[in-house]
Amino acid sequence: SRLVTGRRLDVAGLMQLSPARRSNALRHWLSRQTHAPASLVVRLLTEWRPGATLAWPAPGGALHAWRDGLFWQPHGAVPALPEPLDLSRPGCYAQPAWRGAWLVLPAAQGIAASRLAMLIQRERAAGDQFQRAPNAVARSLKKAAQSAGLAPWLRQGPLLVDARGELVAAAGLGMDARA
Repeated sequence: SRLVTGRRLDVAGLMQLSPARRSNALRHWLSRQTHAPASLVVRLLTEWRPGATLAWPAPGGALHAWRDGLFWQPHGAVPALPEPLDLSRPGCYAQPAWRGAWLVLPAAQGIAASRLAMLIQRERAAGDQFQRAPNAVARSLKKAAQSAGLAPWLRQGPLLVDARGELVAAAGLGMDARA
């Protein structure tokens, strides 16, 4: 449908449809995400406001309205304990507990494989900062995520730090320029 782009349902476009088509289109999109009760469909259609950032609990996850789109986020346990990772070889390293993966690509310049062999994956903590480019100022992870346009519910992904505790990468943001 022209209202769906990737994981996003264009709610602003949805609201331009007739009430019956709007409800049917929303139900169809929701059926691919979760089993949504009729009351949730009614709430979504009556509570959504242009530009609003809202969330609704749903069976198996939550629905998020952000930047005039609707997004589905399934529930999932996020590990609280730091865990060691060896990302010294190119490849895709699935992290099912975090609902994502680290992608390591070969590069002529970059982080030494020896440094990538002894990483720690951990939750974000107060005071963590991210530097997007070599000439940029390090900013809080929240500010860095906002400027990168990362949706609020996706900002809790893990960090990779090296053996010295220095930030190497942040999920959703990429490599820290200082690394």
